[in-house]
Amino acid sequence: MASSDNFVQPAISRFDGHYDHWSMLMENFLRSKEYWNVVESGVAEPATGATEVQKTEFEALKLKDLKAKNYLFQSIDRSILETILCKETSKQIWDSMKKKYQGNVKARRVQLQGLRTEFENLRMKSGEAVADFFSRTMAIANKMRIHGEKMQDITIVEKILRSMTPKFNFVVCSIEESKDIDELSIDELQSSLYGHYQSDCRTNLNRQSAEVSNFAEKEEEVSLLMVCYASEETQNLWYLDTGCSNHMCGDKKAFSELDESFRNTVKFSDNSIVSVMGKGNVTLHAKDNSFHTISNVFYVPDLKTNLLSIGQLQEKGYEISIKNGLC
Repeated sequence: MASSDNFVQPAISRFDGHYDHWSMLMENFLRSKEYWNVVESGVAEPATGATEVQKTEFEALKLKDLKAKNYLFQSIDRSILETILCKETSKQIWDSMKKKYQGNVKARRVQLQGLRTEFENLRMKSGEAVADFFSRTMAIANKMRIHGEKMQDITIVEKILRSMTPKFNFVVCSIEESKDIDELSIDELQSSLYGHYQSDCRTNLNRQSAEVSNFAEKEEEVSLLMVCYASEETQNLWYLDTGCSNHMCGDKKAFSELDESFRNTVKFSDNSIVSVMGKGNVTLHAKDNSFHTISNVFYVPDLKTNLLSIGQLQEKGYEISIKNGLC
């Protein structure tokens, strides 16, 4: 068995001309090694008449400084190191790199202003995957933070919510109504849009299941959904829900097609979490005696109420109209 002291040495971040990114990674690396204090503050010579303890502490700091210099030497190309005149301490190297590549305050302010404009004008593109939109938004937000913007997560969450395409209106509305936006993290927001993320995803580990699902979706898109809310058996009672991001059914017998290898979890408004034990197609018997197939329905065992996600229906092009007591 290998010794517990053996570990893989983290890779040193090589300077590639992007100072802000390199300095952030190197500072974090040096902090993890407990060398950042000598890089930031330098190593002062002990005063005349220093005690043996003070001299010992100074020697220890000098050793730390040598190790920090070694890491900096590894991260900076020779051609750049040759332009640095003072290389006696890690602080001198760090300060020289900062002065050469960070840029002046005015230039950074101009860059930040440009990023602010780009962030404000950012909108989700038609047909763009949720994950791609999140990545674009976070890339700009992180650049702004690197350039000194004090941006909180709530600013990013609100930006994403107001910049989604119209097909997400129902889902955005339900998130704003059911969750405390001030406390909602970016990861939680992306999780709340999970149903739409799945439909945008272009890869499926089970290709055969995807083909079945796609066939059902085509059938679903050309049919008019009619839901009966009357004294029928529970398995044929379905409720239109603005709060859920996925269709859900608790009756296994209701599925005409079911992929039981699919696994997921669903979080309800009371913060309870239940397991999804499959996904498939459900055939509904409408009041006019016609049959319609709904695809991508989550199988949630023991769920007492069957739910149709208004968000998913709208995404497929349905219009929801409530008039004269009918939906």
